[in-house]
This record gives sequence, C-alpha cells and structure tokens, in this order.
Amino acid sequence: MAHGQFAKLFDDNKLKGPNYADWYRNLNLVLTSKKLDKVAKNPTPECPGDKASEARRREYQEWEEKNSLARCYIVASLDNAIQRQFDKIEVCKNILDSLKTMYEEQNRSARQKVLKLLMTTQMTESQ
Repeated sequence: MAHGQFAKLFDDNKLKGPNYADWYRNLNLVLTSKKLDKVAKNPTPECPGDKASEARRREYQEWEEKNSLARCYIVASLDNAIQRQFDKIEVCKNILDSLKTMYEEQNRSARQKVLKLLMTTQMTESQ
C-alpha cells in the first residue's frame, strides 16, 4: 500500500468510538503491511543498560524507531477529539490498550442491548 492509500484509509476510517472494530481491523492491516504490528502488540522491551551489547542496543533502537512510526500511524487514524487524549503517551501499545479498554467494552455493551431489544421484540410479536 502506498502512503497516499494509507492517508485515504485513515481519512475514511478515523476512530470515532462506535466504529472501533472496523477501525482496529484497518489499522492492523496498515501496521502489518509496514512490519510494525509486533511493536504495537508486544510489551516494551527493557532499556539496555550501560553494559549491554552493541547488538542489544541496536535492537532497542530499532524498537524505538518502529514504536515512533507505529504511534504516528495510530494517532493519525484517530478522530481529533480522541487524539488529544493521547498526546503524551509515547508507547503505541499503551495507546492501543487504552483504546481497547475505552471502546471495545462500550461496543460490546451496545451490541448486547440491541440483541436484548431484538429478542424482546421477537417474543412480543410471536405472542
């Protein structure tokens, strides 16, 4: 996917709350295509100490770069009102975990209400 296609995808599918599942699916496609999905799903690696090997330092630097890029994609895909809540959070996984907590449960609750209403309506109509 070219950069312009990502911008169009994000413009058309910004997270507004009720569209969490669709937004997350689209974001995951982008992160996977850019090889950033692991940094967005795995815990933050421990910062290497002074005695860490050069390979370990490079590995951590690579994680920092990928985290920064993934964070940009994530924040760019959020509605402006939602973006402001995550200005100070630097780790992309922490942003995704917060959004999941905020919106996935909210969407699940809404689906349960609709299902209950549908079942009540069907029972009333069948009597």
